[in-house]
Amino acid sequence: MHAMRKLLSLCALGLWATTAQAGSIPKDPWQSPMWEYLAEDTFGEKAEISIDNRIKIYVPLDAEDNFQVPVSVDASALGKVEEIVLMTDLNPFPIAARFYPKSAKPYFATRVKLNEGSVIHAIARTPDGKWHMTGSFVRADGGGCAAPSVQMASSDWSDHLLEVQGKVWAQKDGYNRLRLRIRHPMDTGLSGNVATFIIEEVNVFDQNDKLLARFEPKEPVSEDPVLTFELPKSSGPLRVTGRDNNGNDFDIKVETQ
Repeated sequence: MHAMRKLLSLCALGLWATTAQAGSIPKDPWQSPMWEYLAEDTFGEKAEISIDNRIKIYVPLDAEDNFQVPVSVDASALGKVEEIVLMTDLNPFPIAARFYPKSAKPYFATRVKLNEGSVIHAIARTPDGKWHMTGSFVRADGGGCAAPSVQMASSDWSDHLLEVQGKVWAQKDGYNRLRLRIRHPMDTGLSGNVATFIIEEVNVFDQNDKLLARFEPKEPVSEDPVLTFELPKSSGPLRVTGRDNNGNDFDIKVETQ
């Protein structure tokens, strides 16, 4: 089991949540050499970004497996959140995922590939258009993005493409926790003649087809993605849909407790 650690409070580092000046990109406390470039490229030079200890990221200090690095992000303390961007700064494809909580708690967990040791940032957008950033450094040996998918070495891998397992647990805070495992190679396109082959979206609906959450994995998300969300309690089954960049799709129901 991965030794997880909670991100040290920015207050403990002497870095209190701040309000950024209009159009400012703060210096990165974790000293990522790519942060300022990536922030401007992703959010625009006029974006208002602040370092904020109300958004939490949980990662291992050391990656035991560069292909399966667990990451969870919790922005609940910010209140209403419209989008969370997960960024693996030193990967060839830095943007790892975009999450749109809709009616869900602004929390998700997944696993990512790391090509080398890197700062992982989580940046949340609130309804006022401002971005709130946190991060943590993960030590890793490297190579996680360049290797081919393990499952594609099997002759029957396509028979199991987009098979989905889902389970729901009731939480004490009034939410249901949904965990999904989706069979997919999530190839980055960096290995030989293998083209980029990734899931592009996962959507979760309630029994009335109301969209509860949308997750958009990118190249760094690990093979056979495991995704965790916290959703409003529902009396009926959840509907989960998704598709990849080759047009393959799925549409399943997950029973709630």
